[in-house]
Amino acid sequence: MAKNKFRKKRKFFLCANVGLLAVLLFLVPEISQGISDYSPDLVDLTNQTRIAFDLPTLQISDQLQQAAQAKLNHMFKNEYFDHVAPDGTSPWDFLSQAGYHYRTAGENLAMDFVQVEDAQQAWMQSPTHRQLILDPNYQEIGITYQKGELKGKQTILIVALFGEPEKENM
Repeated sequence: MAKNKFRKKRKFFLCANVGLLAVLLFLVPEISQGISDYSPDLVDLTNQTRIAFDLPTLQISDQLQQAAQAKLNHMFKNEYFDHVAPDGTSPWDFLSQAGYHYRTAGENLAMDFVQVEDAQQAWMQSPTHRQLILDPNYQEIGITYQKGELKGKQTILIVALFGEPEKENM
């Protein structure tokens, strides 16, 4: 299972501060409005934040994008919002399925944020989410979002995966 990842001294930071990412039910009717540039905007905001802290920008990884989308689909299909699914599926399972080999990786989740700036601000106000955004080891990112129904309510889910690719011959 995933314990092999730990034996290889890989670390995976799970950031769960659901209280900070509170459901903003009064905004749910606005979810249907256009947010087609949500993912690129979040990458831009993340990189602007990293630049402000003298950190290198993150490059979009197709494999991280694929893993993030798979995680998002899994959350909607299985009706949950958490880093580990009720069936035990973990974020690194999605990374593995996407063929992403990493030294370190992390995941930020958000729910019900209509404005990308609000999601980014909430992440930066949470110490664990902020740690992932500002981790100098990360080189790549994959962010996806989707509007949909979760537990009977319309929402927007965001999945952001951060990674430091595994180096060859290490």
